[in-house]
Amino acid sequence: MPGSIENRFTVTWMSVVLAFSALLIGASAAPAADQIAYHCASDICLIDPDAPDAGITNLTKTNEATEKIPAWSPDGNKIAFRGEYPGVANDIFTLEVANPAEATNVSDTNLWSEDFPVWSPDGSRIAYHANYYTSASPAYGFDILVSPASGTADPVQIGSTTGGEHYPSWTPDGARVAFVRDNQSIWTGAADGSGTATPLASAVGSYPALSPDGKYVAGLYITGYPYKVHITRTDGSGVKEPTVGDLSTTFGWSPDSTRVAFVHDGNSGPDEVWVAPADGSNAGHAVPMPSGWVVPHNATFSPDGTRIAFDARQVGGNEYEQLLVAPADGSAEATPITSPSTNSESPDWKPCEGCAPPVTPPPGSEPAPTKKAKKFAFASYKRVVIFNTFVRIAYVECKGVNSGSSKIAQEACKFHGDVYTKSTASAAPRPWSGSSDIWAKPKAKKVLFAKGDITVPVGKTKLLPLKITRAGKKLVKPGKTLKLTLTITKTQKGQAKQKVTKTVKLKVPKKK
Repeated sequence: MPGSIENRFTVTWMSVVLAFSALLIGASAAPAADQIAYHCASDICLIDPDAPDAGITNLTKTNEATEKIPAWSPDGNKIAFRGEYPGVANDIFTLEVANPAEATNVSDTNLWSEDFPVWSPDGSRIAYHANYYTSASPAYGFDILVSPASGTADPVQIGSTTGGEHYPSWTPDGARVAFVRDNQSIWTGAADGSGTATPLASAVGSYPALSPDGKYVAGLYITGYPYKVHITRTDGSGVKEPTVGDLSTTFGWSPDSTRVAFVHDGNSGPDEVWVAPADGSNAGHAVPMPSGWVVPHNATFSPDGTRIAFDARQVGGNEYEQLLVAPADGSAEATPITSPSTNSESPDWKPCEGCAPPVTPPPGSEPAPTKKAKKFAFASYKRVVIFNTFVRIAYVECKGVNSGSSKIAQEACKFHGDVYTKSTASAAPRPWSGSSDIWAKPKAKKVLFAKGDITVPVGKTKLLPLKITRAGKKLVKPGKTLKLTLTITKTQKGQAKQKVTKTVKLKVPKKK
């Protein structure tokens, strides 16, 4: 058959470590008075910008998954983020900072990609944009969704009609959500999904961000070059374009709504973080960068508005993104606060307690619970991937069949997995044969270590459960490394049977 078997169905392999004991999550450190949440390597971490040498707190610790784009809840007790987990769609999740052992799947939409979570002012809901991977209704493309932060109801769609909507931003009363349509015009829709979206007069630009007081909206106007930063009042008056912006910039408002931070396009020189007044009274100023640091992104104000955090990288190093903090008034250059040994980006400053007045959600904006929140333990995505009598090695994906028959195209896939290894045992002494070698060399024996079956619907990815056999259990010894060969067979109506084989090593931890 043309093409390799691996190209005809997808298997996601996992690093394998053995564990039969219960998993324990270490207690989290006491919350610091001032904290920044950020994406550290593949996890969500916290750091105190005033005491970076005190170390970081890793909240998720999932080597086999990725969490990114953290966003603090208004009360500073939870963090929303995008989670990328094998066997789970790229959904929006939340975790409790004081007890980060598990997460709640807020979106749970089975979409290909969901991104950019933003909390409502009262903390009851989360808006985000989602990319539908199917041409079925709703239409293919990016749309704005709102989910209850509890995860107890399905998301609602916010006035989306074109499939080209991104970057939600809440009005201060939590009644509406602003977003950009087709990377140009800025619209708002009712947060409960009712009615149709309406454009904001004179408001244009990508990455739109409403000021905390709701009086201004900033965006990046990308029609023509250079790209212009566009700030206008939400009533359509007072349009200002203080300077130009970088194509990948996002906007961070000061808590008092008087200033906005973004990435200024340096044209012939390096890009830089820029702070501009909302009223357009002047062009604003740059935040000085330390020598050799380039490509800043994701500028965010501290809760008191005196400092700015952002990520950038150092030329000539390993080019990992790092977090830097600087005075917002541009009076001193930025200072790196993270280690260059790993990637650090997308900072979000923890809100200060009592800084923002409480917000009462609009009547009827919080949907009644219609389902049980879907939760999972972060431990499921650590390198410990064998629990009790099951081994977790691979996730399998069922793709549609290229056929004119829609019935065949929607036929589920059946997967069967066999895991083999080899064992050796000392042979019994041979009868005397006149040879000085009276011991037989150990003979390798093929052993079925584990096996399992699963049926996967089209468009889904699931973990293939592999139960360890009685013979396999006898080979599990503390400190031992086993070489395993996994063969997965896929059967789907309308296709020939397919196989793929992978060899992995399994390390059995020593007893403590």
